[in-house]
Amino acid sequence: MSEINEGYLIAFGALGWLLTLYFGFFRFKHYLWARRKVQYDLFTKINQNNNNLFLKVTTLTSIKDKNKKISAKRYGVLIKYVENCSEKIFLIRGNLVSKEIALFWVNGMIDELKILAQQDEETFTELEEITERKNFINNKLDALFGFIKMNKEASIGNIEQLYTEIIK
Repeated sequence: MSEINEGYLIAFGALGWLLTLYFGFFRFKHYLWARRKVQYDLFTKINQNNNNLFLKVTTLTSIKDKNKKISAKRYGVLIKYVENCSEKIFLIRGNLVSKEIALFWVNGMIDELKILAQQDEETFTELEEITERKNFINNKLDALFGFIKMNKEASIGNIEQLYTEIIK
């Protein structure tokens, strides 16, 4: 009779161990999924906000009628755009994003600033002045402006070099 009880105990122990292992794995997978979901939502929100701000900046820059109301609105949008770029650099410097996403963001900021520099030199200069005046992120945005002023080609090597300069 004791042999039967030992068999049951071993079987129940093994079953308990397997269930613990299974549910522990399930909880871990759920944790990973939730973490990725939060990152995805954050990146989606930042990218959507950036796209909306860049669209507003280019639209307001293309308007030739420079009355006070449009100028004030344009200046406010430029400040928001610089703050958005600063948020990205803050996340990059804090190693809160992977290197691939960081390089993607840096390349996107370079492309957008090049477009603004080509569209209207005054807007580009104004963005630079806002960055200097507000002293965003220890002037790490200055690296982006310097990159564009030197008219460097946005190759992978140059972007990685800029990324390295930003995270210092």
